[in-house]
Amino acid sequence: MLKQVSEGLLAGLGAVLLTREKIEEATHKLVAEAKLSRTEATKLNQELVQRGESQWLAFEQAVQERLQNSRGKLGLARQEEVDGLRQRVEALEARLALLEDRLHPATPTPAKGSTCQC
Repeated sequence: MLKQVSEGLLAGLGAVLLTREKIEEATHKLVAEAKLSRTEATKLNQELVQRGESQWLAFEQAVQERLQNSRGKLGLARQEEVDGLRQRVEALEARLALLEDRLHPATPTPAKGSTCQC
């Protein structure tokens, strides 16, 4: 009986989307209707939560894999790659600024009050 109720709830509500609240509501209703004992309801709660969590993890993993495959097909960069390139650009800009300063040193500005027009 417990297995049939479990399978019925999973099929009817969609195990991936079951929340603990919904599971508890459903099992409390079954206890109130005397279709399950409190012990069976507790066991069913635990089983459904565990199954729902494992299915959710499997779903997340599948989505993650599909996103990675899609990103690769589209030629999109990962955040780590973008961050690394940003750091390299900043370092190159700093080196370029140093080289430009060496090639074109800033001309000294005359002191205040100086009348020299060299």
